[in-house]
Order: sequence, then structure tokens, then C-alpha cells
Amino acid sequence: MEGNVPGAPPKKKGLSTGCLVALIVGIALIVIIVVGGVLCYANRDKLIKVGATTMVQQITAQMRQEPQPGVDTALVGRVSHAFVEKVDAGEPDFEKLAMFLQSIQNVPNDKVLDSTEAVDMVAGMVDLYPELGELAQPEPVPDTVVTDSVTAEQ
Repeated sequence: MEGNVPGAPPKKKGLSTGCLVALIVGIALIVIIVVGGVLCYANRDKLIKVGATTMVQQITAQMRQEPQPGVDTALVGRVSHAFVEKVDAGEPDFEKLAMFLQSIQNVPNDKVLDSTEAVDMVAGMVDLYPELGELAQPEPVPDTVVTDSVTAEQ
């Protein structure tokens, strides 16, 4: 006989409450991840621009805090400032910008911008915006005339 035995608990049908809650939470997390992925994909150009300007500004700030020998801080600062303005003002080549970000992603790790990293970073910025090449030239050193301050007695 298939009926309920008197005194026995009734048979449950469906999922337990704990399983149902876990299933709902799992589905909600999947939906959040998918929506986040779609939003990031839709705004990838803005994210790359923000990432590039933030990273260049961070590296430049670190360079100014701890200048290293062989790094022309004025040159890197000029080019970085102009680069950030160009990226913010226009529509850069996002593929090249992403490649530039990959090339400098490890620079902030050691908290120091050495001369090789500085040259590579400036070259990457000039590659994206060739007009920055003029700013990437070192400042000319003014010609000074050395005179002898001691006069010969006659």
C-alpha cells in the first residue's frame, strides 16, 4: 500500500529550502557576472582611456617623488602631460593604446621609473601620437661662455 503510514512524516516533493536558496543565489551571481561583462565590453574604450591616463599619471607622480639618475624628469613630465591631454580630448587608436598599456603595466610595480623604462614609455607615447615627438626632444642646453675671472697683472 502506497499511502502514508500513520505517524510517519509526509513525503517532501521538490527541492529543500537550502537547495532552493543556493540555486537562487547562484543564478543571481551568474546574472551579475554576465551583466558586468556586457557593461565592460560596451564601455571598453572608456575603460582603456581611463586606465591609460591613470597609469601614466601614477608613473609620472612616482618619478617626481623619487627621480632616478639618467631619467630626464622634465622631458617625461612634458610628454606625459601632453599624452594625457591627447587621450582625454580625442579618440585614440584603442588597439595601439591597449598595446601601450601592456608595455608599461609592470613599471609601477617597483615604484621607480628607471631610464630604460622612461625611454620605452616616452617612445610608446610618441608612437601613439607622433606629434609628441617634438616634446620628446631634450631641452637645449644654453651656450655659456666661460671666462677667466682672474686677470693677469701687468
